[in-house]
Amino acid sequence: MGGDELAESALTYPHIVISGNYGRTSLLRRNARDSGTAVDPEDLKAIWRLHREIAIQHPGQSVGIDHTVIVGRCKPGADVNAVAYRTSMLQLLQHVAQGSLAPWTKNTELNDPVFRVAAEIPMDWIGTEQHKGLPFDVEELLRRLRGEVA
Repeated sequence: MGGDELAESALTYPHIVISGNYGRTSLLRRNARDSGTAVDPEDLKAIWRLHREIAIQHPGQSVGIDHTVIVGRCKPGADVNAVAYRTSMLQLLQHVAQGSLAPWTKNTELNDPVFRVAAEIPMDWIGTEQHKGLPFDVEELLRRLRGEVA
C-alpha cells in the first residue's frame, strides 16, 4: 500500500462509534472540557510506555491504572487528564488504522514525532455520549507527521 493509499485508508472511520464508556474512569471524567488540551510530548510518551509495559505484563487483560501512577510518570504540574485522554485516542487510532503510523514506528515503538504531533493536535472531548469517528483530524495529524523530522 502506497503512502497516499495508507493515508486515505486512515482518514475516514464511519464505522467507528466511540461509546461514552470508552473513557469511563474517573480520571477521564474530571475536567472533561480540558481533556482535549495540548500536553507535553514527553508526558504523552511516558504514559504510552506505561500502557505498553502493562500490556506486556498482562497480555490480553484489561487493567486499570491508578491516577497516582499516571501522576508519578508525568512531569510536575502536568494535566494528567489530558495526557490520559490523548494517550487513549492515540491507542484507538493505532488500533483502528493499523499501519497508518507505520512510517513513524520502529520495532513496534512509536517515534518521537508521533508524540510531538499527538500532544498538540486539536482534539475534541468526546463526552459521555456516543461519538462517531475519531475526535481529531487524522488527515491533519498525518500531514503534520510527514512534515516532522525524527
